Amino acid sequence: MALPAVGCRVRILKDYATVRYIGPVAQQQGIWVGVEWDDHSRGKHDGSTAGVRYFNCVSGTTSGSFVRIERVCFGITLLEALRARYNNETAEHGEDVAAEELYVHTSRRRRVKVQLVGEEKIQQKQRQIHMLQSARLVGLDVSAVGDPAQLRDSIPSITSLDLTCNLVAGWDFVEHLAGREQGALTQLAVLNLSENKLTVPPASPSRSLTLLPSLRVLVLNDCGVAWQDVISVAPALPSLEELHLCGNPIGHLQPPPPPSPPPPPAAGQRQHQRPAHTAQLQGPSEVQTREGRQEAGGAGHVDGSGTSPGGSREGDADCGSSGVGGSNAATAPVAAVEAEGEGASGLDGAGEEEAAAMLASLFPHLQVLTLEDCQLPGWSAVEVLRRLPALTRLHLAGNTRLTHITYPGEEGAAAASPAAEQDQAAGVAAAPAAAVREAGPAAFPRLSSLLLGGCGISQWGSVDQLDRFPELREVRLTGNPVLTSSRGGGRFEVIGRVSKLTQLNGAEVRPRERRDAELRYLQHIATEMDRAGADESQRAAVRAAHPRLRRLIELHGAVLATAARDSGAGGSLASSMVEIKLTCVAAGATAKMGTQVKKLPKSTTVSALRLLCERLFKVKSQEMALFLRAPGDPMPEDIGAEDLQDRTLGFFGAQDGYEVLIDEVDPEALRRADEDARAAATAAHEGRLAEQLRAAEKLQAEFARSMGLQAQQQQQQQQQQQP
Repeated sequence: MALPAVGCRVRILKDYATVRYIGPVAQQQGIWVGVEWDDHSRGKHDGSTAGVRYFNCVSGTTSGSFVRIERVCFGITLLEALRARYNNETAEHGEDVAAEELYVHTSRRRRVKVQLVGEEKIQQKQRQIHMLQSARLVGLDVSAVGDPAQLRDSIPSITSLDLTCNLVAGWDFVEHLAGREQGALTQLAVLNLSENKLTVPPASPSRSLTLLPSLRVLVLNDCGVAWQDVISVAPALPSLEELHLCGNPIGHLQPPPPPSPPPPPAAGQRQHQRPAHTAQLQGPSEVQTREGRQEAGGAGHVDGSGTSPGGSREGDADCGSSGVGGSNAATAPVAAVEAEGEGASGLDGAGEEEAAAMLASLFPHLQVLTLEDCQLPGWSAVEVLRRLPALTRLHLAGNTRLTHITYPGEEGAAAASPAAEQDQAAGVAAAPAAAVREAGPAAFPRLSSLLLGGCGISQWGSVDQLDRFPELREVRLTGNPVLTSSRGGGRFEVIGRVSKLTQLNGAEVRPRERRDAELRYLQHIATEMDRAGADESQRAAVRAAHPRLRRLIELHGAVLATAARDSGAGGSLASSMVEIKLTCVAAGATAKMGTQVKKLPKSTTVSALRLLCERLFKVKSQEMALFLRAPGDPMPEDIGAEDLQDRTLGFFGAQDGYEVLIDEVDPEALRRADEDARAAATAAHEGRLAEQLRAAEKLQAEFARSMGLQAQQQQQQQQQQQP
C-alpha cells in the first residue's frame, strides 16, 4: 500500500507529532515511523538509534522516537469527518454521553440538568450536510481534502469551516480546499486552521500560487508560522479582510527583500535538481545520501513548522526544517539559513516607507489583524503596518516587549503640537529642521481599535501618543504597568489624555464620564504646577508632560476659573462648600447604617473625612473603607488608600450631589476570604478540566469505535463483491 509522506502530521493516542521517517529500523521487524513529538518530553532521541541516524529533529532537541506504523493515526478526509460529525456518529459530546449527563453546576456545586431546546430539530437539519453553511470539525484528525468533486457535491453551500486541532500539515491543503480552479470549496469565505502545525512553502519565481479569491477570514492561531510564511502566501489572498495569528513566532513584520536571480551554472557543471519526495520505503543509507545532497545543493527552506507556538524565529533559522513535501532530512542548507537571517534582520537597503507600501499592496482589504502573544520586539516592528489602507482593528495583547508607543511621523507633527507651542513660549529650543520628517500621508488612517492588554507600556507619554491616531476610538490597556501602578487604575487620566476614546478597557466612555475625567485630570495637572512653584523650567516640564493641557483649558477653563475664584480669599464661604451624601453600608455590630447630607469645604482631607464618619456612623477609622461616587456612576472610586489621606474633596472633583460610601473591613477576614476564593476557583478549574478530559476520552473512544465499524463494513462489502 502507498505510505503517507514524510512531513505529514499524525496522532498517536492523545499526542501529536510530525513524521520524519518511514521505513525499516535496524534489528527491528516491520515498518517503523520516526516522529518528532509536539510535546518534546515524549521524545527518546534526536533521530538516531544504535549508531545509525534516520532523521533529524527540527527543534534540535531529543524529541524524536520510533513508533510502529500500526499505532499511528494518519487521519481521515474532510468528507469522512463531516459525515462522522453531522450524521451523529461522533457528536461533540460523544454518543455514549447520555442526555441526563448534560448538566451545569450551581454555586453550591449541585447538578442542574440541561435540556437543549430544539436539539432534535437542529440535529436533523445538521444531518443534511448538503445544506450546511458552517461546519465545526475540531479535533477529528482531518488530514486530507479527499475527492474535490465528491466534497463539492456533498456540501455545496458551505462558506465557513473550523478545522482547529486536526492533522493539516501544509498550505497545499488550503489550495486543494479553496483554490479557484481545482479547489473543492471555491466559495469558502472563513477558514480556521488553529493548532495545526503548518508548513508553508517559500516564495519562489518557479512556484505559482493557487488563487483563493473567496477567502475573507483566515485564522492561523498557534500554527507555528512566521511572518515570512504569511508574506509568501499573501498574493493568493486578494480578498482577505481578517487575519488572526495569535501565538505564532512572528518576531518581526518586515517584508523580505526582493529575491536576487541565481547565478548561472559554470560551464560543464550540472545544475542540481532536488529530488522529489516519494512515499516509498527508505533505508537509513538513502536518508544519509539525501541529507548530503541537501547540504551540497543548498536549495532548502527554513520554516517554523517544528517549533511550538511561542518559539523564536531565530531558533527556527538555527535548527532548520524541511519544506512542504521536502526530504526526510531535517537539516536545512546553510544558504537558506543565511538568507532567512537577512530577512529577519532588516530590509537589505529598502527603506521603511517602501516596506510599508509593500505590505499595503499585499493586504489592500485587510481590516482586522490579530498578533497577540507573537513576541514582537517593540513598537518599531508594528510601525511598518501604518500604510494598510483598510486596517481598523489591531490586536497586540500579550507582547510584553512592547513597552512604548510612538505615532509614526511624530517628528513632523511635533512642531505643530500644543506641547511644542508651550515649550516655545517657555523658551525651550525646538528641534532642528533637519531632524523633522517631511509630512506624508497619515499613518494608520482608519485604525479605530487598538488592543494592548498585557503589554509592557509603563510611561504616560505612550498614552499621549494614542491621541495622535486620527480615528482611534477603542483602546485596551489592562495589565500594563502604566495603569497597574496608577492610583484608582488610571482610567480618568487615560480619558483625559486621549480625546476621541469611546471605549476604554471594554467599558463605554460616556460624555458625562469624559467631562468629569477631564476636569479631574486638569486638577491633577494643577497640583503638579503648584509643586513646581515659580521654577519655570519645572513648569515647562509639566506642560510638556501633558500635551492636551491647552485644549483642556479651552474646554473647561471657565469651570476651573469659577472654582478657583470661589475657593480664593475673595470668595464666600458658601461658594467653597460642596453638598455631599454620606452613606454608611457597614454591617458591623456597632455601625449605624444610613445616609446623612453634609455641606463640607472642598478643602476637607480624606483623613478629616474619616474622623467625621467615625463620629457619625460609629465605624472605627482604621477599619473604614471610603468610596466616592458621582451621580449616575455605577463604579465608585476608592479614596481610602493610605497614600490619599492628605488629598481633598476638591482634588477628587467632588461636586454637589456626590456620595461618599462608608464600609467596614476586617483585614484578617479579607485575607481569609481571598484565600478561600482562590482555593475555590482552583478547585472549580480542576473540576472543569477533569470533566473536559472525561468528555474528550469518551469522544475519542466513540470515534475509534465508529471508525472500526466503518472499516469492518468496508471489509464485509469487499468480501461480498469477491466472486
